[in-house]
Amino acid sequence: MLKKTRTLYLLLAIVIASALMFISCAEDNDDPSGNNNNDPTDNVSCKIDGQSWEAYGLFTNIVGGGTSESINFAASDSDEDLLSFVMAIPKIGDNPLGGSNTNLGSFLLEEKLHLIDEGNINITTMSDTRLIGTFEFTAKYFDYENPTDIQTITITDGEFDVPFYTDAVLK
Repeated sequence: MLKKTRTLYLLLAIVIASALMFISCAEDNDDPSGNNNNDPTDNVSCKIDGQSWEAYGLFTNIVGGGTSESINFAASDSDEDLLSFVMAIPKIGDNPLGGSNTNLGSFLLEEKLHLIDEGNINITTMSDTRLIGTFEFTAKYFDYENPTDIQTITITDGEFDVPFYTDAVLK
């Protein structure tokens, strides 16, 4: 179990590092809010324990194709909190997260990596150019220096309407 947890952390760390690299290198624009989205329809938002959260930097792409296709998804806010998902063989409709599912995710919130425990992503549109849907989940932060300190966050009312790329290009 410990080896599986370490492998999961390593995989998520790689996804997060990659997403941060692409988001932090996004082309600056004249928007003083720091919003790097050029299209006003681009949106990722949710509630974290009832508090509103909205992303400004977005990254979505397809890796592979056919039956081995997966989606990498990351969104960051102005505080550099980062929501990320890896969906193996995504489909229109429900895509369960966490547990024994192959769909993984995390939320880097206030410099603490919360791993998705259980939840769902519902994809309503998956075209060559857009990925649209909703999400909700619970995620846990484990403090390895204090193993009894497990913090859980609840994400509700999650929505996304983002550009969809077939290669690693940031909007």
